[in-house]
Amino acid sequence: MKKIRIAATLIVIAWLAISQLDRGAVQGQQPPKAAPAPYAHSVILYLKKDTPPAKVEELIADCHKTLGKIPSVRGLWVGRRAEKTSASFADKDFSVGLVLLFDNYDGLKAYEVDATHQKLVQTYMPFIEKIVVYDFENQMK
Repeated sequence: MKKIRIAATLIVIAWLAISQLDRGAVQGQQPPKAAPAPYAHSVILYLKKDTPPAKVEELIADCHKTLGKIPSVRGLWVGRRAEKTSASFADKDFSVGLVLLFDNYDGLKAYEVDATHQKLVQTYMPFIEKIVVYDFENQMK
Protein backbone atom coordinates (compact mmCIF):
# COMPACT_ATOMS: atom_id res chain seq x y z
CA MET A 1 0.00 0.00 0.00
CA LYS A 2 2.88 2.34 0.84
CA LYS A 3 4.43 1.76 -2.63
CA ILE A 4 1.12 2.62 -4.32
CA ARG A 5 0.84 5.84 -2.30
CA ILE A 6 4.41 6.84 -3.21
CA ALA A 7 3.81 6.03 -6.90
CA ALA A 8 0.58 8.04 -6.89
CA THR A 9 2.33 10.97 -5.21
CA LEU A 10 5.14 10.87 -7.79
CA ILE A 11 2.61 10.83 -10.64
CA VAL A 12 0.79 13.85 -9.18
CA ILE A 13 4.08 15.73 -8.70
CA ALA A 14 5.19 14.92 -12.26
CA TRP A 15 1.83 16.02 -13.65
CA LEU A 16 1.99 19.31 -11.70
CA ALA A 17 5.56 19.95 -12.86
CA ILE A 18 4.70 19.33 -16.50
CA SER A 19 1.59 21.51 -16.34
CA GLN A 20 3.58 24.32 -14.75
CA LEU A 21 6.32 24.21 -17.41
CA ASP A 22 3.91 25.83 -19.85
CA ARG A 23 3.61 28.75 -17.46
CA GLY A 24 7.33 28.96 -16.65
CA ALA A 25 6.58 28.36 -12.98
CA VAL A 26 8.99 25.50 -12.20
CA GLN A 27 12.29 26.81 -10.83
CA GLY A 28 12.18 29.93 -12.99
CA GLN A 29 12.07 28.05 -16.28
CA GLN A 30 10.55 29.86 -19.23
CA PRO A 31 7.94 28.17 -21.38
CA PRO A 32 9.07 27.08 -24.83
CA LYS A 33 8.68 29.92 -27.31
CA ALA A 34 6.51 29.51 -30.35
CA ALA A 35 8.23 30.11 -33.66
CA PRO A 36 7.80 33.72 -34.76
CA ALA A 37 5.33 34.38 -37.54
CA PRO A 38 7.62 35.00 -40.51
CA TYR A 39 5.27 36.88 -42.86
CA ALA A 40 4.93 40.62 -42.15
CA HIS A 41 2.30 42.91 -43.67
CA SER A 42 3.14 46.58 -43.07
CA VAL A 43 0.51 49.19 -43.91
CA ILE A 44 1.21 52.93 -43.89
CA LEU A 45 -1.86 55.17 -43.95
CA TYR A 46 -1.84 58.77 -45.07
CA LEU A 47 -5.09 60.26 -43.83
CA LYS A 48 -6.77 63.26 -45.41
CA LYS A 49 -5.71 66.57 -43.85
CA ASP A 50 -9.25 67.33 -42.65
CA THR A 51 -9.62 64.02 -40.76
CA PRO A 52 -10.68 64.88 -37.18
CA PRO A 53 -8.19 63.76 -34.49
CA ALA A 54 -11.00 61.80 -32.80
CA LYS A 55 -11.44 59.76 -36.00
CA VAL A 56 -7.72 58.89 -35.97
CA GLU A 57 -8.05 57.65 -32.38
CA GLU A 58 -11.15 55.67 -33.33
CA LEU A 59 -9.33 54.05 -36.27
CA ILE A 60 -6.44 52.96 -34.05
CA ALA A 61 -8.77 51.64 -31.34
CA ASP A 62 -10.90 49.76 -33.89
CA CYS A 63 -7.81 48.16 -35.44
CA HIS A 64 -6.64 46.95 -32.03
CA LYS A 65 -10.13 45.77 -31.11
CA THR A 66 -10.96 43.88 -34.31
CA LEU A 67 -7.95 42.88 -36.41
CA GLY A 68 -6.28 40.77 -33.73
CA LYS A 69 -9.40 38.61 -33.58
CA ILE A 70 -8.97 37.46 -37.16
CA PRO A 71 -7.77 33.84 -36.89
CA SER A 72 -4.75 34.12 -39.20
CA VAL A 73 -3.31 37.22 -37.47
CA ARG A 74 -0.40 36.20 -35.21
CA GLY A 75 0.77 39.68 -34.16
CA LEU A 76 -0.51 43.24 -34.46
CA TRP A 77 0.94 46.70 -33.87
CA VAL A 78 -1.01 49.85 -34.70
CA GLY A 79 -0.32 53.48 -33.92
CA ARG A 80 0.35 57.04 -34.98
CA ARG A 81 3.70 58.03 -36.45
CA ALA A 82 6.34 58.31 -33.73
CA GLU A 83 7.37 61.86 -32.90
CA LYS A 84 11.00 60.79 -32.45
CA THR A 85 12.57 58.73 -35.22
CA SER A 86 15.86 56.92 -35.55
CA ALA A 87 16.90 58.41 -38.87
CA SER A 88 16.80 61.85 -40.44
CA PHE A 89 15.41 60.33 -43.65
CA ALA A 90 12.45 58.62 -41.91
CA ASP A 91 9.08 59.48 -43.43
CA LYS A 92 7.33 62.00 -41.19
CA ASP A 93 4.23 62.58 -43.31
CA PHE A 94 2.14 59.48 -42.67
CA SER A 95 -0.65 59.31 -40.11
CA VAL A 96 -1.00 55.70 -38.91
CA GLY A 97 1.10 52.57 -39.30
CA LEU A 98 0.07 48.94 -38.91
CA VAL A 99 2.21 45.82 -38.81
CA LEU A 100 0.48 42.46 -38.90
CA LEU A 101 2.23 39.11 -38.65
CA PHE A 102 1.11 35.89 -40.30
CA ASP A 103 2.46 32.36 -40.51
CA ASN A 104 2.60 32.58 -44.31
CA TYR A 105 1.14 34.15 -47.42
CA ASP A 106 -2.02 32.07 -47.09
CA GLY A 107 -2.64 33.69 -43.69
CA LEU A 108 -2.35 37.13 -45.28
CA LYS A 109 -4.79 36.16 -48.06
CA ALA A 110 -7.30 34.88 -45.47
CA TYR A 111 -6.97 38.18 -43.58
CA GLU A 112 -7.55 40.25 -46.71
CA VAL A 113 -10.90 38.62 -47.46
CA ASP A 114 -12.02 38.33 -43.83
CA ALA A 115 -15.34 40.15 -43.26
CA THR A 116 -14.00 41.95 -40.17
CA HIS A 117 -11.09 43.39 -42.15
CA GLN A 118 -13.34 44.32 -45.08
CA LYS A 119 -15.78 46.15 -42.78
CA LEU A 120 -12.94 48.11 -41.18
CA VAL A 121 -11.61 49.12 -44.60
CA GLN A 122 -15.05 50.28 -45.74
CA THR A 123 -15.57 52.28 -42.55
CA TYR A 124 -12.31 54.24 -42.76
CA MET A 125 -11.65 54.43 -46.52
CA PRO A 126 -13.39 57.84 -46.79
CA PHE A 127 -10.67 59.30 -44.53
CA ILE A 128 -7.70 57.75 -46.33
CA GLU A 129 -5.75 59.72 -48.91
CA LYS A 130 -3.08 57.11 -49.65
CA ILE A 131 -2.07 53.61 -48.56
CA VAL A 132 1.40 52.12 -48.90
CA VAL A 133 1.89 48.41 -48.22
CA TYR A 134 5.13 46.50 -47.65
CA ASP A 135 5.01 42.71 -47.35
CA PHE A 136 8.12 40.77 -46.47
CA GLU A 137 9.18 37.44 -45.08
CA ASN A 138 11.58 37.14 -42.18
CA GLN A 139 14.62 35.28 -43.52
CA MET A 140 15.22 32.92 -40.60
CA LYS A 141 18.22 30.64 -40.64
